[in-house]
Amino acid sequence: HDYNVDGEMVCHGCGKNYFYCETCDSRHLIEDRYNQYCCNACRIVLETQLIKPYNYVPKEPKFYGKAPFFMGVELEVECDADSEVNTKAKQVVKILGDFVYLKNDGSLIDGFEIVSHPATLAQHKLLWNAFLDNPPKGLISFDSDNCGLHVHASRNHLADITVAKIVVFVNANMNRRFITRLAQRRSEDYAKFKFKTIDNYFSDDKYEAVNLIPKNTIEFRMFKGTLKKESVFRALEFVDCIIKYCANNPIERCVSYKEFIDYVKQQRRFYPELKRFCDEFEKLPEIKSGAKVDDDGEEEETVGQAVELVLNLTSMNNTYFYTQAYEAARNLNIEPSIYDDYLNF
Repeated sequence: HDYNVDGEMVCHGCGKNYFYCETCDSRHLIEDRYNQYCCNACRIVLETQLIKPYNYVPKEPKFYGKAPFFMGVELEVECDADSEVNTKAKQVVKILGDFVYLKNDGSLIDGFEIVSHPATLAQHKLLWNAFLDNPPKGLISFDSDNCGLHVHASRNHLADITVAKIVVFVNANMNRRFITRLAQRRSEDYAKFKFKTIDNYFSDDKYEAVNLIPKNTIEFRMFKGTLKKESVFRALEFVDCIIKYCANNPIERCVSYKEFIDYVKQQRRFYPELKRFCDEFEKLPEIKSGAKVDDDGEEEETVGQAVELVLNLTSMNNTYFYTQAYEAARNLNIEPSIYDDYLNF
């Protein structure tokens, strides 16, 4: 297969020395590559653009705070009918400065993504504060069905088992009401929930609630877009908290939201917005009554699913399975003897 390079044909063997730049729609020598999408010449042009292409990646991300754990935010926004996109974009950059860059997103109507550089939880709260206290008028996020809030979290320092526990927790049927209330949406298009187990937690579908395709980050996609400071901070606190919780607790404690809420209360000085949400969640009539019905009126969790989750969260012996199943039964307000039929004891 020959390649066309600047109007001249290059054989397949020599073609391996070239790459395709999506930005200028042409081929360049490998040494002229800026990243997998873009050549160096286009990079210079991109740096001057206010709203960059969807595939733009900064050459050297800026890190705010102390390593090893950072988070990055992708906040999708749109403009109302009376606002002009470039005008709103300039206002955003004027407030947030070099902490963010803006990108196009094909799913948005007259909108763009506000993408932060990596930062610790404390730095995010400091750097987003002025913008969220007074976002530009005419900018919307929560009131649009198109907008989401995605949080990327550092992955390199996390063990695979920690990542697995996080994915299982977020997708667990018994936690569905807690997660969807926290996220303020349930999306079957851009942030799907799928039942996971410790041994089968990875997916090559980027449109799941937790996306593991990025090489260096975990992407939490389930949050609804918002310009409300409390909601943005709550999402960031959840990501920070669930990662630390799963990294420092055994598998059997990373099953139910109830034990996670206990941990949030213990760590409340670090997670004030998340703690406030947990308090309000526990006061919901259906939570206080122990109802097994989710927000759409569908059965939230069956005994069989609960047992399956417990069995897949450990590789220890049957006695241990039995103990953890009874503990899960207690957490779910289910009569423990019902489990005997499922466990064949």
